[in-house]
Amino acid sequence: MPRGRLLAVALLGLLVWLPGIDQAFRSDEVWSLHAVSMPWPAMMAELRGDVHPPLYYWLLRSWVAVMGAGEIAARLLSLALSAAAAWTVWCTAREWFGERAGALAAAVYCCSLIALLAAQFVRMYALLGLVSALSTMAFLRLSRQERVHTGTVALYVAANIAGTLTHVWFFFLLFAQGCVFLAGGRRRRLPRMALCAAASLAPYAAYWLPVLVLQIRKSSVALAWATRPSIADGAGAALLLCGVGWFVVPFVWKARGADVVRVRAWCCALAAITILVPLAISFWKPVFWARFTITALPALAVAIGSMGGEKGSAWREVALLAAGLGLSAALAATRSPCDSRMAARQLTKYARQGDLVVFTNLSRPPVDYYWTAREAEERNFPRENEEHPGFDAPVPAEQLAREAQTIVDAVEQGRYRRIFLLHGFLPDKERGLLERLNGRLERVEELCRRCEAMGSYYDRISVYQARR
Repeated sequence: MPRGRLLAVALLGLLVWLPGIDQAFRSDEVWSLHAVSMPWPAMMAELRGDVHPPLYYWLLRSWVAVMGAGEIAARLLSLALSAAAAWTVWCTAREWFGERAGALAAAVYCCSLIALLAAQFVRMYALLGLVSALSTMAFLRLSRQERVHTGTVALYVAANIAGTLTHVWFFFLLFAQGCVFLAGGRRRRLPRMALCAAASLAPYAAYWLPVLVLQIRKSSVALAWATRPSIADGAGAALLLCGVGWFVVPFVWKARGADVVRVRAWCCALAAITILVPLAISFWKPVFWARFTITALPALAVAIGSMGGEKGSAWREVALLAAGLGLSAALAATRSPCDSRMAARQLTKYARQGDLVVFTNLSRPPVDYYWTAREAEERNFPRENEEHPGFDAPVPAEQLAREAQTIVDAVEQGRYRRIFLLHGFLPDKERGLLERLNGRLERVEELCRRCEAMGSYYDRISVYQARR
């Protein structure tokens, strides 16, 4: 593939990730920025109370200290990490299957909706994709090399150390590698791989494993948003994982030599095991979340890249990336105007001292980030979200009813002039509150705002005051 066409593919791939990079921060991103803004001891205490290891936050802390914490500046770290991951995928596929396969694999990676999210999100997913790509590259090399190459071993161990300190799902990739290695019948190399595994896991075991034990004990709170997966969840994860990349498979499939088929099978097995094991565990203890499947994306992208021919023009890669760019632009164009910046503007304009702003679910952190001139009082509904803001943490119906009654009584008794309610994400939880507000208070129509789509965990701002 000519270098000029390869450069065009690379640039087009980056363009897929650019639309929407300046969008308002979301709740998880605000948490990340808040954590890295703390003094070091406080930050580490905050991270120990979370469910993720600390490596990404160490990188982000250094990054924002130099580049700043604005929307584009903070997300440039994720964009750079995602670009490095795509380049690693390209190198891996090219090494095993040729130049054309490398370009196709990189295009598949860039067009994944999960890679798109990772590149535009101030979270650890872009780093997770990069360390997974590096580990997959080194693992395939170790599986092939008869003699020990120090550079390959160092890359593999370093990538695994970084991966284990980035996200707990990385362990599923390591488990998948162990299964593939043992199934390949390479028993003579078992001592080498055992030493690599020990070196990879030792830093995590010494530094973070005690913290993980404590996190597991309170995982019912930290993972309150996780639910048992359904068929729809699996289909949604598959769509997010490969996006429009799935549609290129029928057009690039080619039978290749035995070596190619074997390595392709390894990559498919790595991706499948990395996804299916946590999916199976989730029927007992929910841990599955579609975003985490980026751990399997590099191996899957390399497998799809291996299906392409060795010669030909770049039209497939360019067409795939053009489709991905169109999808990315469409998602950016249809993004809800009900984001955290819009809510902050509305509250700054209308909410005054003596008003109460009620946030449902995760709508409060990103709005507070932009709402700097706050005059009104704030609270969460339900109150449980102030301690563990899960998407659907179970709250007894009696407690919801008491909290709703307290809010309405406070307005009728004159403690508050108006109620500003950001809602719409969990109608079942909000139903009792809305029934009381609509039944006993007056809705101020001219101040209400409604969006066609959800943004920052709300799609409506409703305003109520006491009946006159």
